Amino acid sequence: MDSRILKKGDELGSIYDKPNRKGRKDYSIDYRVKGVRKRERVGFSKREAQEALESRLTDIRRQRFEGVFPEPSYTLEDIYQQYLWAEGQLRFRL
Repeated sequence: MDSRILKKGDELGSIYDKPNRKGRKDYSIDYRVKGVRKRERVGFSKREAQEALESRLTDIRRQRFEGVFPEPSYTLEDIYQQYLWAEGQLRFRL
């Protein structure tokens, strides 16, 4: 495992522990996806938190994180048509 993942405040992700009402430590993970901060409560085990964070970061690198990477609303054909239109407009002005 990459030790950078465990540092607080790292740009990749962080693991936080916080005591709950019963005095047990709750572990949470904190990471960013395309600039959007995500936080999740994982459980009572630091190992679970490490595995969860590693899994989320792997999903992000592979772009498998659901709900964050939308399909493009345009196709290459649309871009090409816009280019041809703009090229025609520029030629007409000259």
